[in-house]
Amino acid sequence: MLVLIADIDAARGADARRATERFGYRCVVAASGADAWAQLQAITPDVVLLPLRLPDVDGVELLRQARSIPRAVHPYIVAVIDRDDDDALFTAMSAGADDFLVQPAQAEQLHARLQVAERVCLLARQLTRAQDDAAQHREALRASARTDGLTGLWNRLQLHNDLDLFQGQLQRYGHRYAAAIIGLDRLGPLNETNGRIAGDEALRVVADTIARQLRTGDRAYRYGGDEFVVLLPEQSAASSRTAVERIRESIDALHLPHAGNPPWQQMTVSAGIATFDADAATTYDALLGHAEAALRAAKARGGNRVEPAAAD
Repeated sequence: MLVLIADIDAARGADARRATERFGYRCVVAASGADAWAQLQAITPDVVLLPLRLPDVDGVELLRQARSIPRAVHPYIVAVIDRDDDDALFTAMSAGADDFLVQPAQAEQLHARLQVAERVCLLARQLTRAQDDAAQHREALRASARTDGLTGLWNRLQLHNDLDLFQGQLQRYGHRYAAAIIGLDRLGPLNETNGRIAGDEALRVVADTIARQLRTGDRAYRYGGDEFVVLLPEQSAASSRTAVERIRESIDALHLPHAGNPPWQQMTVSAGIATFDADAATTYDALLGHAEAALRAAKARGGNRVEPAAAD
């Protein structure tokens, strides 16, 4: 525990330092109020012994300033007052002091105050850690509610939240985006022949491949079953098709065996793409509907291909 002692009396400050260090605490002595303020900003003391009677600054104002420093855990402040100065005691406690010490203080009294301060500081640190842990757990739960457990991609809940955001940006600022729905070709026969575990592994591999092909700002989601959605902000019909073709080719290059997917005999994907037209006042549900229709058309033409929506 680090103790900051503010005392303009050099001899008294030295005595307090020796006693504090004898009790097993680290100690820094400030020889003035200005020095104490500088130390408060430069270091992070656990405890401050602060006289209210300082010639260069107002001790009460210094106490308030110490409380205003933005820190996760504020120092435990012990106001040092003169004997029988009840007004100073009331003022100090009202200004935010945690405890008080009457000077000249006996070593035993100082030790008792420091022991109390140590317990309070320990509890404050434990509370801060518990709050940090709780915040991390809440964030983890929030993230898990928006991710697909099988693939690790975002799920439909997050998709609709992001589409709301994209739609709002487009309407306010004229942004554009494209949506692609990517589906595995003939996943059903793979499940029937090799089992559901093999099908799930194929979905994970495809999801990972999609994620690795995205640009900064692109987003991928598990849409359900064997389908994924990729959102491509600021992409035109031509550039989005190039991006999705790159995804299709990267999956094709994996050469994952799939005897139930002729004529390729390996895992392939098809995709449908729709681009948002700012002038058409299209809802994102309609946009996904166009992409889904284009996906069905791609599969009807044999699969392993990318089709733009008819409106594009």
